[in-house]
Amino acid sequence: MIVSFPDAHRASALSLVINAIIVWDTEHLAAAAAELARRGQPVPDAAWSHITPLHWAHIHLVGHDHFEEPESVGHLRPLRVKRHEDALGA
Repeated sequence: MIVSFPDAHRASALSLVINAIIVWDTEHLAAAAAELARRGQPVPDAAWSHITPLHWAHIHLVGHDHFEEPESVGHLRPLRVKRHEDALGA
């Protein structure tokens, strides 16, 4: 199979984007885990084997996204923290 030069560039760019997503999501997973631990609700060790930084629901690699940029806290955006009552639908 022969890969053309532009295709190789696209593949390299996609690989770079995916790696950046993994790093970004890993940072946010760590921040979320630290916040849960701070609240006395640590993530069970057994759960980590089922958690991945490749969750794609918030990633759109095609099309246009429009959003308002939240204020950053340090080098990460603020975590979206729901109150326990909100999570239960109360």
